[in-house]
Amino acid sequence: MTSGLTVEKACDEYKKYLRLEKGEGAEKTADIRIKAHIKPKLGHKRVDKLTLSQLENWRNGLVDLSGDPEKERKSKNTANRTRTVLVAVLNRAAIRHKVKDRSAWQDLKPFKDVSGVRDIYFTDKQKDRLLEAATGSLLNLIKAGFLTGARLSELTNTKVEDFKPGTLRVSGKTGERHIVLSDAAEAFFNEQKKDKTPKAWLLPRDDGKPWDRHFLSKRFREVAREAKLPAGSTFYSLRHWYISQALLAGVDIELLARNVGNSAQIIRKHYHKFLQDDVRDQINKLQVTV
Repeated sequence: MTSGLTVEKACDEYKKYLRLEKGEGAEKTADIRIKAHIKPKLGHKRVDKLTLSQLENWRNGLVDLSGDPEKERKSKNTANRTRTVLVAVLNRAAIRHKVKDRSAWQDLKPFKDVSGVRDIYFTDKQKDRLLEAATGSLLNLIKAGFLTGARLSELTNTKVEDFKPGTLRVSGKTGERHIVLSDAAEAFFNEQKKDKTPKAWLLPRDDGKPWDRHFLSKRFREVAREAKLPAGSTFYSLRHWYISQALLAGVDIELLARNVGNSAQIIRKHYHKFLQDDVRDQINKLQVTV
């Protein structure tokens, strides 16, 4: 093993790996958590000297204990996502630098049952209210979400050159992929690219600059409240709507999984209700009576 390898150095190596193998978007997404939560507390520690007790204290320190149950749940959800990044960093460091004992982070468990906010599925009426409440560049971003099912970071990182007839190249959590676009989505992105250079942002703010994630989240919550959507609605709910509609329309699960950057297994697990509804619709077409 490289003597004295710190968590900070391991993070820097991991970011270089992400940029080369999965793209700039994936690196930026991980770097947000690394800068905010990993390096400040763990950066100076040696990878081969980490203990489970240290990591549990770090994880627990990310939890909001102000007494607000929803804030606590959200902070635990954030801690889980940050833990995922940390484990990826340390696993890669262990492989490259021959760290034999990985038990400290492998035994670091995530908090259970704290991701409920992502389980909100919009109805068509709620979708329409959201589109009516949003304006300007935020409306464009929301439309893109409903038309593609792409993750927020994937859409905010796209540039004009990423859009080609019929496809949109995105990069983020699951690496780079090319989304196959519907006719409606292609027409929408054709409008977005007008009068923009290839290197310009495809879905920028109204001033042409890239979105700040925290500002964007705040604006989305404000519009969601105006549209009278369920508490805890997030941009991820647009992805839920897209996937559920695709399943109800009979889109092949394997094809859909590739298009949204997920696995068919995950889609079957989290969207089984819509698969059941579709099966019943199909069976009803038999019109068998006795």
